[in-house]
Amino acid sequence: MGSANGVFTGVNGVITAHFAIPDGYTPDGKVTLKTPLTTTLFTPVSSNVDDAGKVLVAQFSKADIDNNIPEGDSVPLTVTANFINGGVQKQLTSTVNVKVVK
Repeated sequence: MGSANGVFTGVNGVITAHFAIPDGYTPDGKVTLKTPLTTTLFTPVSSNVDDAGKVLVAQFSKADIDNNIPEGDSVPLTVTANFINGGVQKQLTSTVNVKVVK
Protein backbone atom coordinates (compact mmCIF):
# COMPACT_ATOMS: atom_id res chain seq x y z
CA MET A 1 0.00 0.00 0.00
CA GLY A 2 1.06 3.57 -0.16
CA SER A 3 2.05 5.96 -2.85
CA ALA A 4 5.20 5.76 -4.93
CA ASN A 5 5.40 9.56 -5.03
CA GLY A 6 4.21 10.32 -1.48
CA VAL A 7 0.89 11.80 -2.64
CA PHE A 8 -2.41 9.98 -2.12
CA THR A 9 -3.17 10.15 -5.85
CA GLY A 10 -0.08 8.03 -6.50
CA VAL A 11 -1.56 4.84 -4.99
CA ASN A 12 -1.93 2.24 -7.75
CA GLY A 13 -2.55 -1.45 -8.18
CA VAL A 14 -4.78 -4.01 -6.55
CA ILE A 15 -4.86 -6.35 -3.59
CA THR A 16 -6.14 -9.87 -4.16
CA ALA A 17 -8.40 -11.82 -1.82
CA HIS A 18 -8.84 -15.60 -2.08
CA PHE A 19 -12.06 -16.98 -0.57
CA ALA A 20 -12.40 -20.78 -0.24
CA ILE A 21 -15.82 -21.88 -1.49
CA PRO A 22 -17.47 -24.64 0.58
CA ASP A 23 -18.68 -27.76 -1.24
CA GLY A 24 -22.18 -27.30 -2.62
CA TYR A 25 -21.95 -23.51 -2.78
CA THR A 26 -22.08 -21.48 -6.02
CA PRO A 27 -21.19 -17.76 -6.12
CA ASP A 28 -24.24 -15.55 -6.64
CA GLY A 29 -23.22 -11.98 -7.33
CA LYS A 30 -22.23 -9.48 -4.70
CA VAL A 31 -18.71 -9.49 -3.21
CA THR A 32 -17.49 -6.77 -0.82
CA LEU A 33 -14.49 -5.86 1.33
CA LYS A 34 -14.81 -4.26 4.77
CA THR A 35 -11.87 -2.34 6.20
CA PRO A 36 -11.38 -1.18 9.81
CA LEU A 37 -11.46 2.61 9.32
CA THR A 38 -14.82 3.03 7.57
CA THR A 39 -18.32 1.59 7.32
CA THR A 40 -18.09 1.77 3.51
CA LEU A 41 -18.12 -1.61 1.77
CA PHE A 42 -15.80 -1.76 -1.23
CA THR A 43 -16.68 -3.65 -4.41
CA PRO A 44 -13.98 -5.49 -6.34
CA VAL A 45 -12.59 -4.26 -9.65
CA SER A 46 -12.74 -7.92 -10.72
CA SER A 47 -13.86 -11.24 -9.31
CA ASN A 48 -13.96 -14.78 -10.65
CA VAL A 49 -13.93 -18.41 -9.59
CA ASP A 50 -10.99 -20.73 -10.27
CA ASP A 51 -11.41 -23.53 -12.81
CA ALA A 52 -12.13 -26.10 -10.09
CA GLY A 53 -14.92 -23.93 -8.61
CA LYS A 54 -13.23 -24.02 -5.20
CA VAL A 55 -11.84 -20.48 -4.80
CA LEU A 56 -13.40 -17.06 -5.36
CA VAL A 57 -10.69 -14.58 -6.35
CA ALA A 58 -11.51 -10.87 -5.94
CA GLN A 59 -9.26 -7.90 -6.63
CA PHE A 60 -9.78 -4.54 -4.93
CA SER A 61 -8.27 -1.21 -5.94
CA LYS A 62 -5.54 -0.01 -3.57
CA ALA A 63 -6.49 3.60 -4.36
CA ASP A 64 -10.06 2.94 -3.14
CA ILE A 65 -9.07 1.38 0.17
CA ASP A 66 -5.69 2.95 1.08
CA ASN A 67 -7.09 5.69 3.36
CA ASN A 68 -9.37 3.19 5.08
CA ILE A 69 -6.69 0.74 6.19
CA PRO A 70 -4.20 1.58 8.94
CA GLU A 71 -0.58 0.49 8.80
CA GLY A 72 0.12 -2.39 11.18
CA ASP A 73 1.04 -6.02 11.75
CA SER A 74 -2.50 -7.34 12.31
CA VAL A 75 -5.10 -5.38 10.35
CA PRO A 76 -8.48 -7.16 9.92
CA LEU A 77 -9.96 -7.24 6.42
CA THR A 78 -13.32 -8.95 5.82
CA VAL A 79 -14.58 -10.31 2.50
CA THR A 80 -18.29 -11.01 2.19
CA ALA A 81 -19.86 -12.85 -0.75
CA ASN A 82 -23.29 -14.14 -1.73
CA PHE A 83 -23.71 -17.81 -2.64
CA ILE A 84 -26.45 -20.26 -3.54
CA ASN A 85 -26.64 -23.49 -1.55
CA GLY A 86 -29.57 -25.91 -1.87
CA GLY A 87 -31.54 -23.32 -3.84
CA VAL A 88 -31.21 -20.73 -1.06
CA GLN A 89 -29.06 -17.60 -1.16
CA LYS A 90 -26.58 -17.38 1.70
CA GLN A 91 -24.02 -14.76 2.62
CA LEU A 92 -20.63 -15.94 3.85
CA THR A 93 -17.83 -13.87 5.36
CA SER A 94 -14.17 -14.45 5.96
CA THR A 95 -11.84 -12.24 7.98
CA VAL A 96 -8.05 -12.32 7.91
CA ASN A 97 -5.50 -10.21 9.78
CA VAL A 98 -2.87 -8.91 7.37
CA LYS A 99 0.33 -6.92 7.65
CA VAL A 100 -0.09 -3.49 6.02
CA VAL A 101 2.99 -1.46 5.04
CA LYS A 102 2.64 2.03 3.58
